[in-house]
Amino acid sequence: MIFLAERSIISKIEYYCVYRERCVSEVKKKLRELGVFGTSAQAFIEYLHEENFLNEERFAQEYTHAKFAMKHWGRNKIRQHLKEKKVPVIFIDEALLTEIDEEEYLAKIESLIEKKWPTIKAKNDFEAKQKLYRYLHGKGYEMELVRKVLARMRL
Repeated sequence: MIFLAERSIISKIEYYCVYRERCVSEVKKKLRELGVFGTSAQAFIEYLHEENFLNEERFAQEYTHAKFAMKHWGRNKIRQHLKEKKVPVIFIDEALLTEIDEEEYLAKIESLIEKKWPTIKAKNDFEAKQKLYRYLHGKGYEMELVRKVLARMRL
């Protein structure tokens, strides 16, 4: 009977990992929902690593690519979210380097500025720029790069 329960959990957790890339913290949470704790949960995680269902380096790369491409997040926000998911820093740093091209990153900042600038309601340019900085900071972009792009755009 125990074997059938384990087989059921394995198939559920395999499907969970195949559906999209997962990190260890997400898998642990799912295992808790399935009633698996402690050393049993660790055994399932080791199995998933061995069978290549779970790979945090791959997860960090996919997550970084998706959040930059689809949600237009900056490096700071991506880094923070990956840290919250307990992804090792070495994988975070590598993903940010390999998945985000610097020229594309600067072009994305410029694009966001071009879209946001006309919608900002402010009394003067200084106030408008402050709102723009807050917006881009909230998206996770580095203020130094935002200043560089703004200077290039002459806003």
